[in-house]
Amino acid sequence: MKNIISFITVIVVFLVLISFSIDVSAHEYLLDIEYENCTSTNSEINERWYYLCEKNYSKNNNLDYYHVSHNKTTLKYYFSPTSQGDPAFTWTSKLLVSEAQEIKSAFANSMKKWNDVYFYSYDSNGYIHKNKVINIEEGTANDYDIIIYPEKPEYGLVAGTKDIGDPTSIATNISNVEHNHYAKFYIKVNVGYFKVGLITDKYGNNAVTQNEINLLMDRTGAHEVGHILGLDDMDECCPKSTDITNYHHEEVLMGYAKDGAFLTRQKNITYKDLAGVAITRGFHTDNDHQWLNMGLQHDGTYKFVCSICNGIIYDAQYYNYQFHEYGSCNNNHTLSSNNMMAVGCNGNKDYIKCKYCRYVAPIEDMVTQNCSYQSIDSVKHRITNNVNGLNYTLEEPHTFTYSKINDTYHKTTCECGYDDNHRHSMTEADYTDGD
Repeated sequence: MKNIISFITVIVVFLVLISFSIDVSAHEYLLDIEYENCTSTNSEINERWYYLCEKNYSKNNNLDYYHVSHNKTTLKYYFSPTSQGDPAFTWTSKLLVSEAQEIKSAFANSMKKWNDVYFYSYDSNGYIHKNKVINIEEGTANDYDIIIYPEKPEYGLVAGTKDIGDPTSIATNISNVEHNHYAKFYIKVNVGYFKVGLITDKYGNNAVTQNEINLLMDRTGAHEVGHILGLDDMDECCPKSTDITNYHHEEVLMGYAKDGAFLTRQKNITYKDLAGVAITRGFHTDNDHQWLNMGLQHDGTYKFVCSICNGIIYDAQYYNYQFHEYGSCNNNHTLSSNNMMAVGCNGNKDYIKCKYCRYVAPIEDMVTQNCSYQSIDSVKHRITNNVNGLNYTLEEPHTFTYSKINDTYHKTTCECGYDDNHRHSMTEADYTDGD
C-alpha cells in the first residue's frame, strides 16, 4: 500500500437544503488515507477504482502528483494545424479534409462528455450539493488551455497528454512527495489510429478495424481530459497489469482491456472515474469520508473504507469514527432495499452505489431522474428526485429562456414555472451606434 494524495478543505456551511452549483476551492494538501491494490482480476468490487496522476523525478526521486488547478472551471481547447515536432505534418498529410474534420469533431465531442458530469456532495443532514466537474469549450490560437497536435502514425500511442510550462507548487506534509497544478496542457493525437490502413502490425495487417476506430473516436478525447483532471491510466499503474495480457480495468474510462478484447474498453465516464476526479477537484476531502468498518485486522487495528472514494485507514481506536458496518447491505443492491445512494449524475441519469459496501452499479444501470420542480423565489427553485430508493432534494438557480412581449418588455421563463417580465436592456455601444 502507499499513501496517496488528498486535500484539506474549506468547510462549506449549508444554510439551505443544498448550495448552488458553484466551484468549491477545497483542493490543497494531502488526504490522510491509503489505497489497497487490486486483489483479483475477476472481481470488480475488490478492484482499485482509480489512480491519481503521478510521476517520478530522477533528479531527487520525488513523487509528483499533478493536474489542472481545481480553481479552473473552464478548459478551452485549440487544434493546432501542425504537429508539435514537425511543422510540415498537418491533419491532412494522411487524411482527406473531410476525414480530418470528422476526427477533430469527434475528439472535441468526446472531450465535452465531461460537460454533463456532476459529483454529489452530502452535508451532515444528507442533503446534496451538486458539483460541476469542468466546462470544455473551443478556444483560439491565442486563448487556449489545451492545444491538440496531429501526429504521424510512427508516434506509437493513440494519444498522449502532457503538462506545459511551470507549475504552481502546493505544500505537502509527506516527505518526497510533490503536488503541482498546471495551467496548460497539450494532447498529441496519432492520426494513424483513426483511419484504416495507416498503421499495420508486424505481419502487414491493419492494426485497427473500423469498429475499433469508432470506439477510439468516442472515448479518446474524454480519456485524455481525464489525465488533465488528474487521473492516470489504470492498467499502466496497477501492479497486476504487468503487460497487456493482464489488463483488466476495462470497466472504467481510464482503463484498458486484455489483448484481443479492444472493443470492451469503456467509452463513458464512470463513477469510479468521477470518484478520483472529486478528490482532485476538491469536492471530496478528509471531512467528507463516509466510513465503513471492515473489522479487526491481524495487527489489532480496525480497517475502514470510505464508501465515497474507496480510500482506507487503519485505526485501533475505531470508536473515534462514525461508521456503518461493512456489508450490512447483505449484498442487496436493489433500489427498493434503500441501500443505494445517488453519488453523481451524467445529464439526467444518476450514478448509484451501495451505502454499505464497495459495490458500484455499472454504467448501464444508471437511473434516470424523475424530478419535480418548485419555485422558491426570483432567484432559485427546489428540485426533488422522486425515484423510489434514491429520493433527494437540491436547490439550484433558475435557468431562463427569453421571449419578446413587445418593444419595451420581454418575459423570462424557467422550467420550474417561474416567470417574470423585464424591460429590454442594451449596451451603451448599441444605443449610440446609430442603428
